[in-house]
Amino acid sequence: MAAIWTTTDRDNVKAAILALATGSRTASVSLGDKSIQYTNADIAKLEALLSRIVADIEMNATAGGFANKVKFGNPI
Repeated sequence: MAAIWTTTDRDNVKAAILALATGSRTASVSLGDKSIQYTNADIAKLEALLSRIVADIEMNATAGGFANKVKFGNPI
């Protein structure tokens, strides 16, 4: 299964969280062809989104290619 999110998406969300946490009134995140604007009140939403993105990336990094890593011995 292909990852829904990319490392670029992860980095964009991290940058938005940092911008809001350091005093910016709004921060914009581009995910694919969409751009979403967040305010200070949305930091929790961004953190939840970041958790989902990181989990998706990690799951696909460890699960992707599992079938290619399995080695079968000679059954005879």
